[in-house]
Amino acid sequence: MPKEKRPMTYDPNVNMIRNFIIQVRLTWNLLRDSRVPLWVKGTFLASVAYIVSPLDFVPDAVPLLGQIDDLGVLIIGMKLLMEMSPADVVAEHMENITGHTAWEVTEEEKKAKAKSPKAKTKEDGTIIEGTFTEPETKNEPKNEQ
Repeated sequence: MPKEKRPMTYDPNVNMIRNFIIQVRLTWNLLRDSRVPLWVKGTFLASVAYIVSPLDFVPDAVPLLGQIDDLGVLIIGMKLLMEMSPADVVAEHMENITGHTAWEVTEEEKKAKAKSPKAKTKEDGTIIEGTFTEPETKNEPKNEQ
């Protein structure tokens, strides 16, 4: 059985800080979505509980290492939430956040469009199909003086 293709949870066209903001927004949207199972949400909430608990692998008293430890656990929790959530839900939220889709034309769609009587195929295999209507022009009377 082929593995389900997961949607991208980052935008390769923007920088690292913007991607982190996108992932934070995606995490927030997934936590609020009722289609994501509660146990999946619990994995992220467990990472938040680790951050606020006084027990740490690396104590926060150790400069810089304690904070990096907490940040790493938070990022792992976010990644687990994104990976264990249903793929269609993640794709929908990413589309809403970034404003574009990762939609691609499959070979079956290309073949179906090629059989269409309206379809025109270019040399490179690109299928062009559509209708065109000219907008109506208003015939305004000319003011002659």
